[in-house]
Amino acid sequence: LGLSPSARLVYFYVGRYGVEDLEWENLKSLPEDVVLIGFHPPGVPMPGRFFTVSPDSFSGADLLRSVDLAIVKAGYGAVVEAMSVGTPVIYPPRPGFAEFPALDQALKSWEGGYPVSEDCFNRLDFKEIMLKAIANRATPPMISADGARHVAQILQAGDTSA
Repeated sequence: LGLSPSARLVYFYVGRYGVEDLEWENLKSLPEDVVLIGFHPPGVPMPGRFFTVSPDSFSGADLLRSVDLAIVKAGYGAVVEAMSVGTPVIYPPRPGFAEFPALDQALKSWEGGYPVSEDCFNRLDFKEIMLKAIANRATPPMISADGARHVAQILQAGDTSA
Protein backbone atom coordinates (compact mmCIF):
# COMPACT_ATOMS: atom_id res chain seq x y z
CA LEU A 1 0.00 0.00 0.00
CA GLY A 2 3.04 2.27 0.00
CA LEU A 3 2.72 3.07 3.70
CA SER A 4 5.42 4.22 6.08
CA PRO A 5 6.73 1.53 8.46
CA SER A 6 5.49 3.77 11.29
CA ALA A 7 1.87 3.66 10.05
CA ARG A 8 -0.55 2.17 12.56
CA LEU A 9 -2.91 -0.19 10.78
CA VAL A 10 -6.48 -0.61 12.01
CA TYR A 11 -8.85 -3.24 10.65
CA PHE A 12 -12.16 -1.39 10.42
CA TYR A 13 -15.50 -3.07 9.84
CA VAL A 14 -18.76 -1.69 11.20
CA GLY A 15 -21.11 -3.59 8.92
CA ARG A 16 -22.66 -2.76 5.59
CA TYR A 17 -26.21 -2.01 6.65
CA GLY A 18 -27.52 0.79 8.82
CA VAL A 19 -24.22 2.67 8.85
CA GLU A 20 -25.37 5.75 6.94
CA ASP A 21 -26.03 7.75 10.12
CA LEU A 22 -22.66 7.11 11.76
CA GLU A 23 -20.68 10.30 12.31
CA TRP A 24 -18.05 9.57 9.66
CA GLU A 25 -16.52 13.04 9.85
CA ASN A 26 -15.17 12.20 13.32
CA LEU A 27 -12.63 9.89 11.66
CA LYS A 28 -10.83 13.05 10.51
CA SER A 29 -9.64 13.51 14.10
CA LEU A 30 -7.56 10.32 13.99
CA PRO A 31 -3.79 10.84 13.91
CA GLU A 32 -2.29 11.06 10.42
CA ASP A 33 -0.31 7.84 10.90
CA VAL A 34 -3.50 5.80 11.50
CA VAL A 35 -4.60 3.91 8.41
CA LEU A 36 -7.93 2.07 8.26
CA ILE A 37 -8.12 -1.17 6.28
CA GLY A 38 -11.12 -3.37 5.54
CA PHE A 39 -12.57 -5.95 3.20
CA HIS A 40 -15.69 -3.95 2.42
CA PRO A 41 -15.97 -0.32 1.49
CA PRO A 42 -18.08 1.36 4.17
CA GLY A 43 -20.70 2.47 1.66
CA VAL A 44 -20.06 6.15 2.28
CA PRO A 45 -17.15 8.42 1.34
CA MET A 46 -14.49 8.03 4.03
CA PRO A 47 -12.60 10.95 5.49
CA GLY A 48 -8.99 10.11 6.18
CA ARG A 49 -7.07 7.15 4.90
CA PHE A 50 -9.03 3.97 4.18
CA PHE A 51 -7.92 1.06 2.03
CA THR A 52 -10.16 -1.76 0.85
CA VAL A 53 -8.34 -5.06 0.33
CA SER A 54 -9.63 -8.04 -1.59
CA PRO A 55 -10.85 -11.06 0.40
CA ASP A 56 -9.52 -13.10 -2.55
CA SER A 57 -6.00 -11.98 -1.62
CA PHE A 58 -6.20 -12.07 2.19
CA SER A 59 -8.20 -13.93 4.82
CA GLY A 60 -9.63 -12.36 7.94
CA ALA A 61 -6.90 -14.12 9.93
CA ASP A 62 -4.22 -12.67 7.62
CA LEU A 63 -5.58 -9.17 7.98
CA LEU A 64 -6.09 -9.34 11.75
CA ARG A 65 -2.57 -10.74 12.17
CA SER A 66 -1.15 -7.79 10.22
CA VAL A 67 -2.83 -4.87 11.99
CA ASP A 68 -2.30 -3.08 15.28
CA LEU A 69 -5.98 -2.94 16.22
CA ALA A 70 -9.43 -4.10 15.10
CA ILE A 71 -12.51 -1.88 15.33
CA VAL A 72 -15.44 -4.19 14.62
CA LYS A 73 -18.89 -5.34 15.54
CA ALA A 74 -18.04 -8.44 17.55
CA GLY A 75 -18.73 -11.66 15.68
CA TYR A 76 -17.18 -15.10 16.03
CA GLY A 77 -14.75 -14.77 13.13
CA ALA A 78 -13.31 -11.38 14.03
CA VAL A 79 -13.15 -12.08 17.77
CA VAL A 80 -11.48 -15.49 17.51
CA GLU A 81 -9.07 -14.42 14.79
CA ALA A 82 -8.06 -11.24 16.66
CA MET A 83 -7.69 -12.97 20.02
CA SER A 84 -5.64 -15.82 18.54
CA VAL A 85 -2.95 -13.39 17.36
CA GLY A 86 -3.20 -10.80 20.16
CA THR A 87 -4.78 -7.99 18.13
CA PRO A 88 -6.76 -5.70 20.46
CA VAL A 89 -10.46 -5.22 19.62
CA ILE A 90 -12.68 -2.16 20.08
CA TYR A 91 -16.34 -3.14 19.80
CA PRO A 92 -19.86 -1.84 20.56
CA PRO A 93 -22.76 -3.71 22.16
CA ARG A 94 -24.88 -5.76 19.76
CA PRO A 95 -28.46 -5.86 21.07
CA GLY A 96 -30.43 -8.71 19.56
CA PHE A 97 -27.34 -10.71 18.52
CA ALA A 98 -27.81 -13.93 20.49
CA GLU A 99 -24.12 -14.78 20.59
CA PHE A 100 -23.00 -11.35 21.77
CA PRO A 101 -23.07 -12.04 25.55
CA ALA A 102 -20.58 -14.91 25.15
CA LEU A 103 -18.33 -12.88 22.85
CA ASP A 104 -18.54 -9.85 25.15
CA GLN A 105 -17.61 -11.97 28.16
CA ALA A 106 -14.63 -13.47 26.33
CA LEU A 107 -13.39 -10.06 25.21
CA LYS A 108 -13.89 -8.46 28.63
CA SER A 109 -11.97 -11.29 30.34
CA TRP A 110 -9.03 -10.76 27.96
CA GLU A 111 -6.61 -7.84 28.15
CA GLY A 112 -7.25 -6.92 24.50
CA GLY A 113 -11.00 -6.32 24.65
CA TYR A 114 -12.14 -2.69 24.66
CA PRO A 115 -15.93 -2.30 24.79
CA VAL A 116 -17.38 1.10 23.93
CA SER A 117 -20.90 2.40 24.32
CA GLU A 118 -23.29 2.34 21.41
CA ASP A 119 -23.30 6.15 21.45
CA CYS A 120 -19.49 6.30 21.31
CA PHE A 121 -19.46 3.82 18.44
CA ASN A 122 -22.19 5.64 16.51
CA ARG A 123 -20.22 8.86 16.84
CA LEU A 124 -17.07 6.99 15.71
CA ASP A 125 -15.45 8.77 18.61
CA PHE A 126 -12.82 6.41 19.92
CA LYS A 127 -9.51 8.19 19.32
CA GLU A 128 -8.32 7.97 22.95
CA ILE A 129 -9.27 4.34 23.53
CA MET A 130 -7.85 3.48 20.09
CA LEU A 131 -4.45 4.95 20.98
CA LYS A 132 -4.49 3.09 24.31
CA ALA A 133 -5.38 -0.21 22.62
CA ILE A 134 -2.70 0.17 19.93
CA ALA A 135 -0.07 0.80 22.62
CA ASN A 136 -1.11 -2.34 24.54
CA ARG A 137 -0.77 -5.30 22.19
CA ALA A 138 -2.47 -8.20 23.94
CA THR A 139 -1.24 -11.69 24.65
CA PRO A 140 -3.23 -14.41 22.88
CA PRO A 141 -5.24 -16.33 25.48
CA MET A 142 -4.21 -19.88 26.27
CA ILE A 143 -7.16 -21.80 24.91
CA SER A 144 -7.59 -25.15 23.28
CA ALA A 145 -7.88 -24.96 19.50
CA ASP A 146 -9.42 -28.39 19.04
CA GLY A 147 -13.09 -27.59 19.69
CA ALA A 148 -14.24 -29.44 16.57
CA ARG A 149 -12.75 -32.69 17.92
CA HIS A 150 -14.59 -32.22 21.22
CA VAL A 151 -17.89 -31.56 19.45
CA ALA A 152 -17.39 -34.66 17.28
CA GLN A 153 -16.74 -36.77 20.40
CA ILE A 154 -19.92 -35.44 22.04
CA LEU A 155 -21.99 -36.14 18.94
CA GLN A 156 -20.47 -39.58 18.51
CA ALA A 157 -21.31 -40.43 22.10
CA GLY A 158 -24.87 -39.19 21.55
CA ASP A 159 -24.65 -36.79 24.47
CA THR A 160 -26.63 -33.76 23.35
CA SER A 161 -26.88 -32.30 26.86
CA ALA A 162 -23.37 -30.75 26.63
